[in-house]
Amino acid sequence: MIYLLAGWMARLMGRSFWLIAFSLASDIIFARTAQFAMPDVFVALFSTAGVVSYLLGRRWLSGVLWGAAFASKFTALFPFLGFFLYLALRDRRSLVPVVVAAGLAFVAAHAVDIANGLFLFHMQYYWWLVTFHSSKNPFGGGSCCLPARRGTSTIPSSCTTGRLW
Repeated sequence: MIYLLAGWMARLMGRSFWLIAFSLASDIIFARTAQFAMPDVFVALFSTAGVVSYLLGRRWLSGVLWGAAFASKFTALFPFLGFFLYLALRDRRSLVPVVVAAGLAFVAAHAVDIANGLFLFHMQYYWWLVTFHSSKNPFGGGSCCLPARRGTSTIPSSCTTGRLW
């Protein structure tokens, strides 16, 4: 359906079919992704409407819709990636700066999530070192042993004998 709409618009506006299809499909795929919250879906719809209004020559309406998308959520930069690529592919000299800028904007929008993920990874690694490799661990005694099985309160014999697993 999206490709038929993009093809009709491409013939109507005299633009390249595949560039418009890629631009619109990237926003629609974002809107259908289940892992994002509901405001992100509205942001993607605002972004798609902004692309359509821009292609139809209504640049003032496109600016209003983009403003609504940015006001909805800061991570609205991600749905614009398809439109940025569309603009970049028209002039191949500007492809690298636009792609780099879109990547930096995505990383900046998710910097807190990335930092939390790295922090949690290091904390889990530290917990693993302390739990299974520490000589002060009363259960492991410095050996690499598995924890006790579910439903049992006894320590596995491999932990008390010092054998590896």
